Amino acid sequence: MKPSSFCPDGCPPDDAGAALGTIFRFVQGSPPCRDDMRSWAEQGRNPGQGTECQRCALSVLVDESDVAKARNAIPLFRKWKVAVAEFMPGQGKIKQTGNNEWHHSLWVASSIEATVHEQFQVVPL
Repeated sequence: MKPSSFCPDGCPPDDAGAALGTIFRFVQGSPPCRDDMRSWAEQGRNPGQGTECQRCALSVLVDESDVAKARNAIPLFRKWKVAVAEFMPGQGKIKQTGNNEWHHSLWVASSIEATVHEQFQVVPL
């Protein structure tokens, strides 16, 4: 899998697994738009958290029950919508990252980078 053009060499990490099945992401738009799927690297943000490789990934959740945990930990997420997508083989790599067990980094394949937002649908959670 070739990752986003915003990712450095050696990214995603070797221990990232295939992104398969249901993926959840907090978004502002309904339906989600391309801006809802921009990584920190793509936005030019460098808040000092995570590695350069993590900053080119999208922050996602892999379990519906983690939505409440994320909203409790990050109040801003209480105002945002939840979008869900089903990932197929070759569309991305994923790995648990950060201090919260519910947080995962998703490296989207370059082949779907421009249209990944079209896979997500807002759900009432």
